[in-house]
Amino acid sequence: GRPTLPPQFRFNWSSPLVMSKSNPETIYFGGNYLFKSINKGKSWRIISPDLTKNDPDRRNPSQSGYLTRSVTGGENHYTIITISESPLNETVVWAGTDDGNLQVTRDGGDSWTNVKANVPGVPADAWVSRVEASRFREGTCYVTFDNHRYDDFKAYVYKTDDFGESWTKITQGIPDGYSAYVIKEDVVREGLLFVGTENAVYTSYDDGAN
Repeated sequence: GRPTLPPQFRFNWSSPLVMSKSNPETIYFGGNYLFKSINKGKSWRIISPDLTKNDPDRRNPSQSGYLTRSVTGGENHYTIITISESPLNETVVWAGTDDGNLQVTRDGGDSWTNVKANVPGVPADAWVSRVEASRFREGTCYVTFDNHRYDDFKAYVYKTDDFGESWTKITQGIPDGYSAYVIKEDVVREGLLFVGTENAVYTSYDDGAN
């Protein structure tokens, strides 16, 4: 008898809640749709379609391993787990999902493009563990993928300079064997990056070349 969300909405344990880097009134919240508030959360609107693969055979926890639902409903799959708005243009927003989709909008959510197929060498279902829109170049974004749930512990770290049309792998010096969970760009020095993996933090002074 407890209230439930409409069946088209899914949220996970780590649903991202992200503040805009350019407008303190703006907040994003990710389920399988992307929600946006422009008044500090007083009201919300949906600015995307379902950004996941939305596979009906795998999205329900009761159908995958016969898990028992907890009262929180946090065991959902096929959800957004990372969001990043460009600090240079608030209409450019990136979203990554836990089923392998890497989505970008360049018009504030009116249209979206899944650019995951443009990333070479990443398994189809690898989780997009973090997206990081650059504060120095509008078309640049950094992304990490995590595939340890499939016994794949390679470090997948990539960069684009053209809004996701092409990608460069930037793992020189990061050993395989430990999944990459996060990448962050320094807020002052251009080209200074930090990658967090299962066992260490790695630093690059040349925009990921080393």
